[in-house]
Amino acid sequence: MEKYTRFTKITDQFLNGKLGELAFNYENKNHLHVIVTYEFSNYYWIDYELDVDLEHKSIESASHHSNGSMNKVNLNREKDFEDAVSNFFFAS
Repeated sequence: MEKYTRFTKITDQFLNGKLGELAFNYENKNHLHVIVTYEFSNYYWIDYELDVDLEHKSIESASHHSNGSMNKVNLNREKDFEDAVSNFFFAS
């Protein structure tokens, strides 16, 4: 998994969190759904979901949230993180 070491660094640098899980779900040949689960402040587990358009080399949408025991808390999108993820996929 050495290939994804850079993703661990991106999570640490831009979200101040420890990468816990990384999932890639191909919806078709042009669309990828990415789920990043990370630990924040050694206590909170947060999900950052991104829909990546592989054909147009862009992030179509993103969702950043924490699931608590009683409810889901939506968090602000982190543009710098999304730009770093875009570079991870599309930088040559």
